[in-house]
Amino acid sequence: MSSAPPGPPPTRERARPRRRRGRRIAGWILRIVIVAAVFVAVLALAMVGEGAVPSWRSAPRVESGQADGREGFLRTGHNPLYAPLWMVGIAQSYRLFDWVDDRNWDIRHEVVLVEPGGGRAVDPERLFPLTTHDILLQSYMHGVTWGRVDPSRAGELKQSLVVGYTRRFCREERPAGEVEVFSSIRRITEPGNGREGAVRELFLRFSCSAGEPRLSYVRR
Repeated sequence: MSSAPPGPPPTRERARPRRRRGRRIAGWILRIVIVAAVFVAVLALAMVGEGAVPSWRSAPRVESGQADGREGFLRTGHNPLYAPLWMVGIAQSYRLFDWVDDRNWDIRHEVVLVEPGGGRAVDPERLFPLTTHDILLQSYMHGVTWGRVDPSRAGELKQSLVVGYTRRFCREERPAGEVEVFSSIRRITEPGNGREGAVRELFLRFSCSAGEPRLSYVRR
């Protein structure tokens, strides 16, 4: 049985293409490793940057008394390290449920008209309407905000809202005595637990003169 004679030994010229292919493959592997390392580094830094969560998205402000405002990159409330990750479709900042959870507060009001003969309850809707627009505005008076508010302007915004509502009440109702407003605030944690855990406090006290409110007390 005959077999084919062995071929000639590989020459230097024949080995060169293999070395070039090997160098190209090594170059591509090095590039992939560099890109992967940069990606992991940016991703890690982005996660570390989440530690500086903007204050308007942090723990509930009604409990902590934290003023609303901006933090983060140039006080914009954004993490710039997400930009390259967003561009390649790797990361998203999906905080809808965090945003909702930070605002799931149930705020109720009680209005009492204190007259010389005693006090009587007044329908709170006369002072604070229950339209969606008004409910959102009223939440700002208690520190539950739906947008960014500069800490230096938070008190001014609250005062403006209080004056607007009390002025409308004075012009429409023209009460003869002093008006006391109590707020009852409860964090919504479980359905069907009623008003358990609600905190009732005096929120506002005012009187009316010539259709204009005279504020004697506004809770901070």
